[in-house]
Amino acid sequence: MGRLIHDIDRDFFNSVAQEVNELAGIVIEYWKLEKGQITYDSLYGEVTSQSSWKFDGPHYINASFEHPEKSPSPEEKGLVTDESGFMVWIARIDWENEMGIDIPVIGDIIKLREKYYDVTQVSRDGWLNSSHTEYTMWKLTLGRVSKIDISKHISC
Repeated sequence: MGRLIHDIDRDFFNSVAQEVNELAGIVIEYWKLEKGQITYDSLYGEVTSQSSWKFDGPHYINASFEHPEKSPSPEEKGLVTDESGFMVWIARIDWENEMGIDIPVIGDIIKLREKYYDVTQVSRDGWLNSSHTEYTMWKLTLGRVSKIDISKHISC
């Protein structure tokens, strides 16, 4: 297995990841959770109701996404489909151009198809070598925001 020797290799693979999202992806709205705005209960370590969640955004970023196929489940209101498990891939170079060195974190908000989703898991993807030191994409797992009125916390 070969390894990357030159920055030109890294730049090439980053541009491929970026181009895939530009050609086959969509533009998402991304709100970054501002650090230090959430207060935690000193005894239990849980988020308190007095927390003032603030988000920085929207930032417009090209992304590709995948929605897992799920069967609707019967509930009182009729058939309801679970809206969690969306996977979103953002090219690392697009992320750095829009957001700088700040990395995506759990709790950020994404608007996708006119609905808001919570980032529930963040990982790197598109590894260029077996030692996992060079990557080209951010892989985000999303869950549907339904417990809070997100419009109160973001500036639309």
